[in-house]
Amino acid sequence: MNLTSQQTKCRSTAFGPRRYLFWALLAITVLTIVVPAAVMFSKRKKTTPPKSSILVPLYVYPAPGAWEPLFTAYATSPHFLSDDSQLTHLDRIASHPGLNFTIVINPASGPGNGAGPDANYTREIPRLNAYANVRTFGYVSTDYAKRNLGLVLRDISTYSAWSENATFPGLGMHGIFLDETSSQYEPASAQFFETIASAVRSEAGLGLNPLVSAPCSLRICCQNRSSNIFEAKSLPLKAALLNLITAQVGPDPTRLTTSHIQIIHNPGTIPDAKMLSPAICDLSVVFEGTYSTYQIYGFGKQISTLLASSKCGREKLACIVHAVPSALNSNDVLALVNGLRTMVGSVFLTALSVDYYASFSPRWAEFADEMAV
Repeated sequence: MNLTSQQTKCRSTAFGPRRYLFWALLAITVLTIVVPAAVMFSKRKKTTPPKSSILVPLYVYPAPGAWEPLFTAYATSPHFLSDDSQLTHLDRIASHPGLNFTIVINPASGPGNGAGPDANYTREIPRLNAYANVRTFGYVSTDYAKRNLGLVLRDISTYSAWSENATFPGLGMHGIFLDETSSQYEPASAQFFETIASAVRSEAGLGLNPLVSAPCSLRICCQNRSSNIFEAKSLPLKAALLNLITAQVGPDPTRLTTSHIQIIHNPGTIPDAKMLSPAICDLSVVFEGTYSTYQIYGFGKQISTLLASSKCGREKLACIVHAVPSALNSNDVLALVNGLRTMVGSVFLTALSVDYYASFSPRWAEFADEMAV
């Protein structure tokens, strides 16, 4: 057999009718398995949930050093550490300028009976207000619309007057946190909270940025350094300091002006959609409870239903979850945080199950870091 005959035989053996069928089936198999896998892996990207603020019920008494976890904390998140030898002090607020902190101040289940808070509060509140990504809110109890309206309004006026304190500048509150608010709509309770909302918005001392309204001094404390006191008796100097802060946190002017959120409600559960009216509140805590309660009763689904039925934005809602199990690993915590961020605009998590607002959770730094991702 000559070479040409051999080549012809080889071709007929490799590409005969049966062989054509074999190669066709093989090609189809490869396309069926390999191509979808390639597409799947090429599209597998990390999805970043929308930004949310951290809502901090800061009921910790500000003895010296007690509020330091807000400013300086050991980094424990895997996003920041490669090994234990690299533990560093990080300023949680300053190191995340794109993350807003909504902090509830509660000296005595309200502002207390005096004209202003005690010396520990007058030392620490201006430190918080010095940051452009912090909004402070004064705590006021309403006892589910059963508290005397005059006492509620008195507490609001007391917080408003803090901004006029010339001895301790920077004490002003951005707004009011109303605790124990009604979740059910009733005309009488709705009128009660509408009256309160109107009073809050009419108070000249609320909603101001304490950096702008401070009459004498501005305090900037960050990254575990000594405090620097700047005497700013003239508007040009104040403006220069504000420009310096803007350069550090970015050009977003909303961080340096009146916040659109002035009134926060805390019914602690899913409210009637009518209780989310702008005439009543700007933000509502639609869940406050344990991690197990959140999971067992499907609050995630209930919040999604509320969003759909009320047609309000996620920025109108907040969640506070305590007793988060220590057994949850970092991926579990990240999944929980991301799930909440898809539904609500403000979040607070703590692993503590007792006195959970009176101290900081061991995983506070990790939670803050995850919120900033």
